Amino acid sequence: MHNVMFNAVKGRLQIEEVFFANGVTPDEIKLLDTVEKQIAKAYHAGYQAAVRAAPQLWSNQCAFGYAITRLSA
Repeated sequence: MHNVMFNAVKGRLQIEEVFFANGVTPDEIKLLDTVEKQIAKAYHAGYQAAVRAAPQLWSNQCAFGYAITRLSA
């Protein structure tokens, strides 16, 4: 679990470096937090839908694809 959290933090810092090169304001931090929470909710919804529809394993790639599709709708 530690590696997952480390990778999530590392990814967050990379996003901040690329898109907020001049630093992150408190409002931008709230925006990033909100986006992160919405992606997690969409991932969870995709996982739950897949478990109900097909009991075989649900891959991370499929769940992430579902999350992107649901967030862009």
